[in-house]
Amino acid sequence: MKKIACVCGALLFLLGASFVIYWQVGTEKGDERLAGFLHARPPVAIVFTSRSEPASFRAASPSGNGFTYPGQPHWQASEGRLRVLTPRGAVRELTWNVALLDGDRLIDVMCPNVSLDATRVIFAGRRAGDHGRFRLYEIGIDGTGLKQLTGQAEDPGAVALPPMRFQKAGYEAWPLQAIALCTLPAPGLPINQAIALVGGPKPLPEAKRKWVDYDDVDPLYLPDGRIAFMSSRIPDLGRGHARRAMHLWVMRSDGSGKYAVTANRNSDRWPSQLGSLNTLTFSEWSRNTEVVTGDLTDIQPYHPGMNSATKPTDNWQALRVAPNGDQFGMVLKLPIPVWRPHELANGNILFMTTSAYRKPDWNPESPAELTIAQAPLNLAMNSGSALPHNVQLPGQEPGLVSLAPRFDAEGRRLTLATPSPCLDGQILLSGAASNPNDSSPGPGSFGLYLASETWDVAPGQPIDPAALRLRLLFDDPDFVDAEPVAVVPRKLRGDWGDLSASPGRGKTRLELADGIYEGPVGKVTNADLFLQAKAQLPGQRSDAQEGPIMTEPPGGLLDHIRFFASYRDRFDHPLWPRVEGPWKLLLKVPLTSQKREMVALLPVGVPTVLAGFTSEGKVGQWTSAAKDSQKRQATFLTFAGDHYNSVSPGGVGFCMGCHPGHTAMLPVHPPGLRR
Repeated sequence: MKKIACVCGALLFLLGASFVIYWQVGTEKGDERLAGFLHARPPVAIVFTSRSEPASFRAASPSGNGFTYPGQPHWQASEGRLRVLTPRGAVRELTWNVALLDGDRLIDVMCPNVSLDATRVIFAGRRAGDHGRFRLYEIGIDGTGLKQLTGQAEDPGAVALPPMRFQKAGYEAWPLQAIALCTLPAPGLPINQAIALVGGPKPLPEAKRKWVDYDDVDPLYLPDGRIAFMSSRIPDLGRGHARRAMHLWVMRSDGSGKYAVTANRNSDRWPSQLGSLNTLTFSEWSRNTEVVTGDLTDIQPYHPGMNSATKPTDNWQALRVAPNGDQFGMVLKLPIPVWRPHELANGNILFMTTSAYRKPDWNPESPAELTIAQAPLNLAMNSGSALPHNVQLPGQEPGLVSLAPRFDAEGRRLTLATPSPCLDGQILLSGAASNPNDSSPGPGSFGLYLASETWDVAPGQPIDPAALRLRLLFDDPDFVDAEPVAVVPRKLRGDWGDLSASPGRGKTRLELADGIYEGPVGKVTNADLFLQAKAQLPGQRSDAQEGPIMTEPPGGLLDHIRFFASYRDRFDHPLWPRVEGPWKLLLKVPLTSQKREMVALLPVGVPTVLAGFTSEGKVGQWTSAAKDSQKRQATFLTFAGDHYNSVSPGGVGFCMGCHPGHTAMLPVHPPGLRR
């Protein structure tokens, strides 16, 4: 009886919410001009963006130091609008020419997300009359109640000084090389004073630098009412490049109580709810430059000509994490990028990728070769830092990754992007059909499509374009129509962690390899580094049906774990605009309980990687028994260096085994968001 009551309650919730949504958006006539671009009615209301450029398709921020006001622009389009398409075929503007409380208006928007009760939309937007950086905004599905959530006057902004240093006026005539030379007549004189002596541009006040120079994007509603989002509030220009780092943050619904969850030195993007694990999934740019040295005795940043046992990593993968920073681990690690991951009701992960990845002429800024794909949760087809650079994984069983058709029935090339789940085995996406000889479809070619989530066929067989069941819904010829989100009420089950308050900030004294640290700490644990736990995961059998491929190291191989810190860039030095973060050994942690268990206290906010070392002082190494049809076997190293991690204050992070593919978790209940 209790189960029947729960089912009835859920049905009443869905019926009630659906009636409210229909009342809000289903009876509107919409914009008559936009109605002319309608091709078919969707099964549910859809919120989407229409932008003048395909900036929403790009993952990493553009390259650039951004030393002038207002800093390096990220993902900007000259014009962007938030719109809603109703099941009755009406299209309505949500934000264009809508005044904020102070009278200003939004000129560009991106990355919308619909609340779990399907009554509100949160998104990133840029104002017409300010610095032009992205902040978070919210509006009702009915177009009322537009309000700003981040970036107000009371928002302190970045947590440390960001790269921007100088006011725009007067800077154009002063290239960075000339500014640096200004310090030569008076060695040791602070750069701002040296520039002032020769009439150079004025420095921007530090408080304004923090308040202006960051972007908040990719917002997501959490089950308890909080909001997750990606932000560059932690200033860092990354490892070996000049692209602003992005991290996952959490805040209260009113914008207060912000704290960072991830610690990448490159970029994290596009969080979504992973209902089967009660966590979030997101895209993480694994671009770590550190490698195992050739003699296996150390972990060091790579440089050309270096004798190394591994190569630097450079790929986008899907990871997971709880909103409080716990349960960090793997969702998908593939040979192709995993962008915009979403969990489907069938248990697979839907994502955007590119068919041109690693081709010599591939341009990551061009959307020409974008497509969509899906793969089962916990699939690992590479092991990043744990695989020696002269070793290949055995060939895995076929059919693990399902790529969408690349051409339609008329032979036109399909560009497919920004996918998201819809209802009844369907997905939403942005797409363009173009002549195969065209270098790239123009912005006006991208429209909104409905498609089937079951386009896959038997492994090794060609994909029938008709299997995708692609149907054009809406196409404004002046804009890139993209980022569609179904306006559907959803319920997430299970415990998502205690988010009633931000993490604590107590102080602990730690003795680290490079000195004494006093401040907030968190704990990292591994109950069994040699636990053989990956046999039941997808992809762990070779094409010769041997497995598991990614085993854990043999018991007794390791003596201790070393944690290494990849410290962030600094922009507060008096002489230099950017001081690159150093690489240092943080601490050594002996194994306990018959040398199988590891427990470590780490300083909060420091990006770290770890490696397992033997009693001889070398990184552990072993070979898996599984062979493929060509008799290949995989050799692994105990180096978890394809992502940066950190701990939250008072938090406890855990891992299992010693990282051929990284920690995975089996679903705690049937997959998918319940609608």
